Amino acid sequence: MGKRLYSPFFILYLVPNQLPHNRLGVVASKKIGKSVARNRIKRLLREAFRRYPCQQEHGLDMVVVSSPRIISLNARQVNELFMEKLNSYHQSISG
Repeated sequence: MGKRLYSPFFILYLVPNQLPHNRLGVVASKKIGKSVARNRIKRLLREAFRRYPCQQEHGLDMVVVSSPRIISLNARQVNELFMEKLNSYHQSISG
C-alpha cells in the first residue's frame, strides 16, 4: 500500500510498483504562481529525484504535490527536503 509524507512545502505520495524503475509525477498548481514559477519548481523536484542516491531501489511511484510555500526555497533546500522525506520513508519500511 502507499504512504504519504507531509512537509510544509509539499506532500510526497509513494506507492510500490512492479516496474524495474522508479517514476516521478509532479503537481504544481496555479496557486504557486505563473508558468515560470511552476516550471522552476517542477525542474527543481525532477533534479532532486534524479540525484536521489537510492535509484537502484526500483519499483516506486512518487507523486509530489507542491505547496505555494515551496517558491521560497532554493535548489539546495528542495534537494535536501526531498532526500530527507525519501530517507524517512525507507527507514519506516525497513525497520
